[in-house]
Amino acid sequence: MKGDNKRLSTRDILPLMSYIEIDRRLYPRPIHTLRQRSTRNPKSISRILNSLYESNYITVGDLMKASLAELRCLRNFGVTGQMIVVELLEAHTKQLSEISR
Repeated sequence: MKGDNKRLSTRDILPLMSYIEIDRRLYPRPIHTLRQRSTRNPKSISRILNSLYESNYITVGDLMKASLAELRCLRNFGVTGQMIVVELLEAHTKQLSEISR
C-alpha cells in the first residue's frame, strides 16, 4: 500500500472541481450529459459513463467532487478511463471559455 501512495500526485487526491472549472449549471445534470462533447468511440464513452453511474456518480456534480484516486478504485476503471473523464470535463471547460468571449 505504501508504494501506491508514492505514485499519487497532489492532483490525484484533490477533487476534480479543484482544478477543472466547468459551468456550475452542469452539476445537477446526469453524468451521461458529458458524452455530448466527446470525439471518442461512443462504446468506450458509454462503458466509462455506465461504470461511473453504477458506482453512484449520477450527476456531473457527483463526479466533480471525486478525485482521480477515488475513480481509480472503481471496478473496471483504469488510467484510460481517468484520462477520458478529464477530457470530457475539459471539453466543457473549453465551451465555457468560448461562451465568455
